[in-house]
Amino acid sequence: MVLVSCNDQEHLTIDKKPPEIEILSPERNTIYSQGDTVHIKASLSDNTLLRKGFVHVHDQLLPVGKDTLFSYEFNVNAKNFELDTICIVNDPVDKNYVIYFDAIDQAENITELLRYFHQYH
Repeated sequence: MVLVSCNDQEHLTIDKKPPEIEILSPERNTIYSQGDTVHIKASLSDNTLLRKGFVHVHDQLLPVGKDTLFSYEFNVNAKNFELDTICIVNDPVDKNYVIYFDAIDQAENITELLRYFHQYH
């Protein structure tokens, strides 16, 4: 979308394209044992500038915010960002987890991706 001012001298482009997220790790449906380290890696990019992102890991059977294993928020002011962090699965019972990846750009466009993994002891 292009907006033109009254004098036709200035052009303003509105960013409607959401950021992109490529999940590098963990692989889909990876199985971990109690005490294992989960490496969480993703590449985030945007056509203009990223503003912030989130990654949350929790029990997939419970609502978001309940039984959160890991949560990380980061501020960005760049076109590209490499997320590289870890969490440890240490629950005494078998669980299925979901990782929520969120990326938000300067225009407030949002992308969310999910990745599932499992913990068995």
